[in-house]
Amino acid sequence: MSSSFNKKLALILKLNILAITLMVCAIAVNSSYFLEIKDLPEKNFVNISVMKYISENCDTNDPDCEEETIALKGYASGLAFKSDGEFSYILTAEHFCDPAGSISAVFTVGEESSDFWITDYKGVSQPADLIYSDSFLDLCLLRSKIEIESEIALSYKFPKMGEKVYALSAPHGMQENDITFHFEGSFSGCNSTNICFFTIPATSGSSGSLVLNKKGDVIGMIQMTIVGFENISMGVGARTIRSFLNDASAETGIQF
Repeated sequence: MSSSFNKKLALILKLNILAITLMVCAIAVNSSYFLEIKDLPEKNFVNISVMKYISENCDTNDPDCEEETIALKGYASGLAFKSDGEFSYILTAEHFCDPAGSISAVFTVGEESSDFWITDYKGVSQPADLIYSDSFLDLCLLRSKIEIESEIALSYKFPKMGEKVYALSAPHGMQENDITFHFEGSFSGCNSTNICFFTIPATSGSSGSLVLNKKGDVIGMIQMTIVGFENISMGVGARTIRSFLNDASAETGIQF
């Protein structure tokens, strides 16, 4: 075997070793690109609970009626997307913020009050305030003194149909310290009423989960699912959320 051939073989081996080394380094630096593992904003995710107290007024024509207070508890998912240094602002679904729903059709409702609590991924709970909501869009904006390290952006375009999308959720209000549940599926498009569909599993407690693209930008929210087939979720897209936040800015004077 000639020395020239040996030199060429040695060079090829060196180049292969270099290529493998560079690939390993690239995977270590950015494993999400090579291995389809995404760095989702776990530190911005919150599990939200609300206790709503509703006093039932007596019917004046019923002498046996006694006033009572009805307590309703609900759970939802949310994401703290912005901070102004004093408060962090959390997006979730409005039907969670008003779990009483159509109770006024059954009871003569008097005074109402709500207590909101948010719990971060470490298990730390803090009170929250409702500052703006829209029942038609099913969007709700809360604020709390929870601290976040980074803000979350809204995407200006939808993913391609079939592209992977991601969500952080607390199904059935499940909460464990230092644990955040990750879900993924495919973007399946939006209909004529601006409701978008995702093959992301969802159930009670998943409402309010923000759907993220591969860059970690918000492309929509989970607000509904199909009873009996909970592997399809749906909700408004980022354009609707942006419009909602513009309205919230005009109403509250806080810039979102």
